[in-house]
Amino acid sequence: GAMSEDDEAVSICRRLAATRPCDFEPNLALSLNNLSELLLPFDRRAGAIAAAEEGIALLTAHHARHPDAHQETMDELAATLANARAVEAGTEKAP
Repeated sequence: GAMSEDDEAVSICRRLAATRPCDFEPNLALSLNNLSELLLPFDRRAGAIAAAEEGIALLTAHHARHPDAHQETMDELAATLANARAVEAGTEKAP
């Protein structure tokens, strides 16, 4: 299903980012965002938050050097993390 495909995308991006971080960490961050969005409806809030937080951490250094290049991805990650935290806190329902 979609979750296993996103897990596979994250695994592939992790391997690529390990060898060429500047080229592939933004892709890994986006894959982590996608995984986070998929985990929420399956009541895997902790995993969703962890994936979004990891994506933000990876992209922060890239964003500082090239803010326009990754602004959309940073915005998506921030929104996903805020949503996951709201669901965990019970102030919002999972999609």
